[in-house]
Amino acid sequence: MPRTRDSGQAFDYAHLGSVADRLRIMGYNLHNALQAPGPLSSLAWYEEFLAYATANVPRGKLEVALPAYGWNWTVGSTARAGHVTTREAEALRRAVGAQYTYDTASGTPHFTYTDDEGERHEVWYQDARGSAAHLEVLARFEVRAPGLWALGFEDPALWKTLAAQRPTRTASTDFR
Repeated sequence: MPRTRDSGQAFDYAHLGSVADRLRIMGYNLHNALQAPGPLSSLAWYEEFLAYATANVPRGKLEVALPAYGWNWTVGSTARAGHVTTREAEALRRAVGAQYTYDTASGTPHFTYTDDEGERHEVWYQDARGSAAHLEVLARFEVRAPGLWALGFEDPALWKTLAAQRPTRTASTDFR
């Protein structure tokens, strides 16, 4: 999990970086199913955990897994949010006629709607547009190996985004 000043303290990144071929950081669940609604990841959060990670792990060993899913919270409920893939979130947004809203601070799309029982929902997820913003942060920190959680959940346009932003790998950073 990402190590920041508030989380991930159980992970010794310096030690892991010295013994592992790769270190994959979960770049998702900033807000999870048991918390209040919000983005799964954010640009500032990526900046925070990548500053720590790159100070302790060789950059060529770092990977960051991007989210390809979201959470559907029932506003005001203490129940666990429902999981949605990015594809499901977009289909739901269209089905309920909700406006696509993009949070520029986090680099994350979201929308709200009211269900048939009158309950208000807030859905945060990730798409190709948001992933492109997050990939820019990874590029600034020279993280050359993005991952994805999970295959089959993603926005189909993500593959073009990844191909367009894929850096050239060198022998010193390619650990395959």
